[in-house]
Amino acid sequence: MFVKKKVSLILIISMIIILLFGCAEAGKSPIAKEEEVSPKVVDGEESVGLKVHFIDVGQGSSAFIVGADGKTMLYDAGGDDENSGRIIVDYIKEIGYEHIDVAVFTHPHADHINGAPTVFKELKVGSVYYPKATHTTRTFENFVEAVSKAGLKFKTAKAGVEIPFGETNAVLVAPISEQYENLNDYSATVKLTWEDTSVLLTGDIEKTSENEMIGSKQDLDIDLLFVPHHGSNSSTTDGFLDKTTPDYAVISSGKDNSYGHPHREVVNRLNKKNIKIYNTAEVGTVIATLDGEKIEIDTVGKKHVNDQGSNKNGSSNKVANDKIEMLDVAASISDPKPKQNSSVVLTAKVTSDGKPVEGAKVKILNHYKSKTTPYEGVTDKNGVAEISYEIGRASIDFEVKVDVTVVKDNLETKTQVSFTPQ
Repeated sequence: MFVKKKVSLILIISMIIILLFGCAEAGKSPIAKEEEVSPKVVDGEESVGLKVHFIDVGQGSSAFIVGADGKTMLYDAGGDDENSGRIIVDYIKEIGYEHIDVAVFTHPHADHINGAPTVFKELKVGSVYYPKATHTTRTFENFVEAVSKAGLKFKTAKAGVEIPFGETNAVLVAPISEQYENLNDYSATVKLTWEDTSVLLTGDIEKTSENEMIGSKQDLDIDLLFVPHHGSNSSTTDGFLDKTTPDYAVISSGKDNSYGHPHREVVNRLNKKNIKIYNTAEVGTVIATLDGEKIEIDTVGKKHVNDQGSNKNGSSNKVANDKIEMLDVAASISDPKPKQNSSVVLTAKVTSDGKPVEGAKVKILNHYKSKTTPYEGVTDKNGVAEISYEIGRASIDFEVKVDVTVVKDNLETKTQVSFTPQ
């Protein structure tokens, strides 16, 4: 209300100036003068500061940011599958934008980049920031190829780098180190500040990166936290919350996701510190408006995911029109000899009579020495599902067998792969 009154007062003063001085300059009409002093318009409304749209992409992450001056930023573009790109682009276009001034991608996991090819194909992107982290997956290769086809080169995302973003201060506060054992800790972490309000975008940082930031001399005091790693207990430590002191927290996760995100421990830590939580799995897209003094939060429901025909897990319900009579699956592990606490990617290629099968559910079961761990995924239009997960402190030199089960239209097929932690 204060901002609206302030803008109205500016308009009244501007009109008085026009009446007093507008006619003194020959050839310039009062109407032209009024257009010059009109307030900026963002999303069809008078701009009141920085807007962060945490887009509901299911089990993934994507935020679209609009500065008070109309500059735009995309932070990650991933979700359950490649359809996430369609969701992100449609949302951005729906609110009136065709151009992204700067894009920041946090790390190479599919749920943060699998929608990028659609973004680069349909929207003009000015520059791209990305950390020095690579991967062996097809999704990562598609991401790199999309950036190249757009005529862009990666600008290195690391702590201390200031990102040109108009009137909004944008600075990378992580990654701090050059190398990490866990790909999540490479996540490009950005602090955005508009006047006296700020937000921290964190990707999938875990305790290692959090502890580095805690020990740094960087100013991490914020108002809103984009909760790391979808609310996994691998992140959002008490120390990190004490360092950042947010009043609000946004979690991006899929409804009833197989990872159990957000984990109860994280929710409890946030509640204990009286931090207001918004979870996209429950409220849909979250829009935070930072007016320089305070933050206002709005939600727009589950429209954008549901419009894409997604089920309660956020995965695509689209199936091929041809009747499937048989299933074949070929599976592989990205690293057959991974290090403890690292991540692996299981890739499953599902076909029927040589043709890719879209929308098949892929279930995997890891048989560790002391436990079994399940994960799930859904095949994309190419019949491929990539399931990325961490192996934790798996027993060294113990062969972990991975059962792969594929289900589609009451048909089922199985295979098995393995890896041996080092």
